[in-house]
Amino acid sequence: QANRIAQLLTALKLPIKLANHVGAEDMLKAMGMDKKAADGRLRFVVASALGQVQLTDSYNPRVLNDVLAEFC
Repeated sequence: QANRIAQLLTALKLPIKLANHVGAEDMLKAMGMDKKAADGRLRFVVASALGQVQLTDSYNPRVLNDVLAEFC
């Protein structure tokens, strides 16, 4: 599904990567100020299937850093 979404965004000429000047550390700071963050913990809206999402604060910090490194 991730590849399909990336292909759709690319076909629509929408970005799938962040600008080069945005770093993972900057993203973590910004995410900490998001309205979904609670009690110092990041929360994410995660797609479980197309059209279905869930809110979670359960994540592996190492995986989050790897994801940010890929997109920043």
